[in-house]
Amino acid sequence: MKGNPLSAADEFVSKPLRGLKTDGEILARKVFEECSFIDCKALGIDWTRAGWPRVALGPSPRFRGSNLNDSTFFDLQLQELVIERCSAVGVDFRGGVFTRGYSIDIFENTIEKAKFTRDEALSLPDSRDIELVD
Repeated sequence: MKGNPLSAADEFVSKPLRGLKTDGEILARKVFEECSFIDCKALGIDWTRAGWPRVALGPSPRFRGSNLNDSTFFDLQLQELVIERCSAVGVDFRGGVFTRGYSIDIFENTIEKAKFTRDEALSLPDSRDIELVD
């Protein structure tokens, strides 16, 4: 897309990307370190094509108020990935390592046809301070 900052450089370090609008942008070997995506429309992005470091030493990307629909983070190791107030319909997180943990407010988010492991599902009641007992 004309004027798209992703086409202007191969490396983005400690850079906030605001209002980015792209769909299916080829991210092959683009490097994102300590980047924030704020109010972006990034539809259908295959984030696995970006040039992530083999060993995650720094903070992972942060997405705030963005639309990530139909994107994939398949098998990525982004330990500190942050996704806040975003739309993530049809996003593939399978096989990913996101050790920071996550919290999904089941009353503020529409969750349909989602698949969770038993351990992951146990964290869902956290959004309403519900304790599960045996």
